[in-house]
Amino acid sequence: MRSVIFLGLAAVASAVSYDAHGCVQGSFDSATDYFPYKTNAVGGEKWAIEYHGWYKSLTVSYTEGGVAKERVYQLVQCFSDANTNSNALKVAPSCVAPACNRVQIPVRSVGVASNTLILGMFEALNILNTITYVSDSVTSPCLQSLATTPADPTSATQVAAVDAYFVDTIPTTDSPKFVKVSIADEVTPSFRANWVEFVALFYNLEHEANYIGETVQLVYDAQAHHVKEVSTAKTIGWIKAFTADTVEFTDSLYIKYLIQAADATPAAFAETMTITNSSYLDSLRAMDVLIVEDNVKLSLSEWLAKLGVPEGSSGFNFLSGSELNLYQVRKYTSPDKLSNDFDEYASMAPDLILSDLIKIAHNVAPWTGVDTVFLRRYTDSLTSISPSADACGKGIYRPFNTEGIRAKVLSELRTVASNPLTPVEDYKPFTDYFPVKVDPTHVTDYAVSYHLTWKVVRNLRIKEDYILLLKGCPETSFPSSYVLPGAKRFKIPVDTFASSSTVDTMYILLLSQIGKVKKASHMPTACILRGLKDGFITELSWPIPADAYTGMDLATAFSTDKRSNFVTSTASADEGPLNRAEWLLFFSTFFNNEDLGHEVFNGIKERYMCVKQKGEAAAQVLGRRPSVVMMSDSYFGGKYAANAYPVWVMAVETAGGVMAAVTEGNSAKVNGRAVSGGTQIVYDDDEQLHAALADVDVFIDNNYFPGSVPSSPVGIDEALAKYNLTTDDTQFKFIANKAFFRVDKRMDAGGFIDWFGRGVTDADAVEADLINMIHPGYMGTDEQLYFGRNLMKNEGVFEVTAEQCTNYYARLPPLTASSNSCQIPCSERLTHEYCTLGCLWENNKCKEIPMTPVPTQRPVIVYVGGSAGVVVPSVMAAVLAVFAALL
Repeated sequence: MRSVIFLGLAAVASAVSYDAHGCVQGSFDSATDYFPYKTNAVGGEKWAIEYHGWYKSLTVSYTEGGVAKERVYQLVQCFSDANTNSNALKVAPSCVAPACNRVQIPVRSVGVASNTLILGMFEALNILNTITYVSDSVTSPCLQSLATTPADPTSATQVAAVDAYFVDTIPTTDSPKFVKVSIADEVTPSFRANWVEFVALFYNLEHEANYIGETVQLVYDAQAHHVKEVSTAKTIGWIKAFTADTVEFTDSLYIKYLIQAADATPAAFAETMTITNSSYLDSLRAMDVLIVEDNVKLSLSEWLAKLGVPEGSSGFNFLSGSELNLYQVRKYTSPDKLSNDFDEYASMAPDLILSDLIKIAHNVAPWTGVDTVFLRRYTDSLTSISPSADACGKGIYRPFNTEGIRAKVLSELRTVASNPLTPVEDYKPFTDYFPVKVDPTHVTDYAVSYHLTWKVVRNLRIKEDYILLLKGCPETSFPSSYVLPGAKRFKIPVDTFASSSTVDTMYILLLSQIGKVKKASHMPTACILRGLKDGFITELSWPIPADAYTGMDLATAFSTDKRSNFVTSTASADEGPLNRAEWLLFFSTFFNNEDLGHEVFNGIKERYMCVKQKGEAAAQVLGRRPSVVMMSDSYFGGKYAANAYPVWVMAVETAGGVMAAVTEGNSAKVNGRAVSGGTQIVYDDDEQLHAALADVDVFIDNNYFPGSVPSSPVGIDEALAKYNLTTDDTQFKFIANKAFFRVDKRMDAGGFIDWFGRGVTDADAVEADLINMIHPGYMGTDEQLYFGRNLMKNEGVFEVTAEQCTNYYARLPPLTASSNSCQIPCSERLTHEYCTLGCLWENNKCKEIPMTPVPTQRPVIVYVGGSAGVVVPSVMAAVLAVFAALL
């Protein structure tokens, strides 16, 4: 269930200031994103997070009494001003315990009861000083030095004194402050380590947590890759406990996955074995290393007796003469011996546990000469950590230490020059083969994590995972300890692609991968048309045969498909123009061309931000935001339907307008009814529709008209007739002002329009068109630019043909001109923010910079006459001076 979703907003809180407690100073704006840093961890099953501008929705999953349960939290950003803070809480969605538990963040005081597995995460994030209540038996010298009271979550006084209380089990005296921690249920080491991100959510420390998590994962992966190249497999037995005549071996999948990552085999015992059982001794002989969870200090003979090994025995791999290859888990402990460093720190440091396991099982470079972190030989004494000021700050686990295995691994880690576009030919362990990575900043529906020779891509909306394995790397470079149930696997870079989705195919074209497109739907893109015409591409037409995608490395469709070579793109559902454009990077991961993906997306983003400024400035100059309706086919009842999808609401607002169908008080909203979760507003008859259009300034028609082709496109009379209107109905502002548009300007001979491809990928071109529709002429031309055409001005269509593709493999150029100026015309209506280059901000108004007259320079006249070197007579000089004055 582990996932992260960010619902796109108009503005990021780049200029927001915070007080000493992390509360926002200034006014509250529900359209501002107050969480610019978001968790980027991928993987895990026990928690999920959604970002909503000024609050986060957190869901924790756990099992209680064999029943699967969830606990939901609403983490609301605090504001310094009490009234502002109250307003932020009021406008957040209703949150009533126990169904929903509200916590204001960042928290300042917390309690941590029972669960020591997350304590190291507080220290790594440098927030130990926020812990008010904790167990009175802890190993961390910093925690010991704090003046804490022993945690008791059943105490009403303690609960009232903190902002949040982290607990393993929710007490019967429930409170919205109780934060359920189900970290122990995570069995994959990297997923358990991701809980540092969980803790960070309550402090707005995602940026710091991301760095910690990336470092841990990088070192873990590097070691897991390298050890398989330099070691011989060993068998490790992990013992949980002893009784008088039995030995209990671990049944923890978490421990077993760690052992497997160390290129070792976990002991294949039943959980509990009787030491007098002959099969037990036979199995014990094969153990190369024994690890026990016991603090007791015993001699060699005492250990052998405890294990049931008769004195003088031979043939046990872990026993060589007087040398016993036995380690104990607890290396450092609290003064009372009741807590230990392994319980407090190991969960967030799987890379350090792995280092220990490799060291004791193989002892090969680079682990030689590196001391173990958590494990100690049976001959070593248990070290008690005291709460001294000197010890605090020099703890056992430091997330950014410059010594030990982390520094050693990172110093020896190699990086290739660029992401491989072909299979690796000379594989080298300890190498990061993905120097260019994807870290989405706008998108809401996917996330990516990198692991040296493989990646994990997750579609967050549908909870589907894809493991991408780099071609040419040995199978052993992907650890068997990484468990992601249901994940599909792909070998990358993929060589063949097929899709019935014109949007997904457009992303592939923008990545310059048309040569790998083998099957595609008909779409109005010149080189696709040429590929279909010349036989490079097979057309996918409805109904698509069941075996049409067989043999393709990568395939997509309009809906989820469980076949192993399919991935699901939900780009069209992502809530924001740049969110949808950033799906380009999702597809780049399958081709290993993230570098080109970044280049293309950054170009779209740069041009979009330029155009966006013009949209806001245009609204300021006009003094209002024109009302816009986008009509489309009705899929959910009603005779007519107006678009209310969040992405188009945002796009219209960015272009300096308002979407009529979602604007309170607007006729389009008042006279319609919302369907499909509010994504469409429908009208049941002409009377309702015409009443709805009373306040509309701009009409954008996106209905389907069969037979509309370049030679005979839909005209104004036919388009208006669909709504029972004519050009004589000038009581409607959009007719009187000639503002009736369609988005079918770019089409091919069959009437297929480009809006359903590049209208999703090219956010900059879409925004430029919308501004020109809503604020005519503001983009520098009255004619629409790319997708739109004004039917009331008889604007025609642009026919896309195969002949326009003169270089089949050439990079697809952007629709918008890169030289499009971001300069905004000066106007006194502009705010200071939009009073840009070429304007003057004076007396709280934006003005034209006055032209300063250039002073006329008196010409210099030189008279040369007579013989060389003869000086001009004084009379002539005087005449010339007078003449010059007259000029």
